[in-house]
Amino acid sequence: MRLRTRLATFLALGLVPQPALAQASWQLLARVAGHVVHIDAAATVRRADTLAVRLRWQEPGGTPDMQLVIVERTEVHCPSLRTRVLESREFLGDVPGEGHVRPAAPSSNQWVRYSAGSLGGEIVTAVCRRYAEGRTERAGV
Repeated sequence: MRLRTRLATFLALGLVPQPALAQASWQLLARVAGHVVHIDAAATVRRADTLAVRLRWQEPGGTPDMQLVIVERTEVHCPSLRTRVLESREFLGDVPGEGHVRPAAPSSNQWVRYSAGSLGGEIVTAVCRRYAEGRTERAGV
């Protein structure tokens, strides 16, 4: 039991190694208002009521080599449709690691609930729908 508690703490703090971005298994999650959002199936961890996911947001517009790409490590609480960003990085181009721009503004790590129909609300709903359908790749502790 003590080992499970420690492992759960490490997972929550992000201390367990995640697959490198180049080794990610990106799968289309949603297209909303010109934004394309992928989920990394290899880095999804299911816990009691939450999912720890890695999302790749592609902003609309621009050429592929100059398009803003945001990769976020996010926790989603499906029963309340809330989310919080644990880590966020921005890139120019479609290949994270190539043309790294900067870490995004630090997250306050606060839980947020987006309104229905908003971009954030659509993405949280899509993540939770995917979870309900059992399409997560790894089970957490």
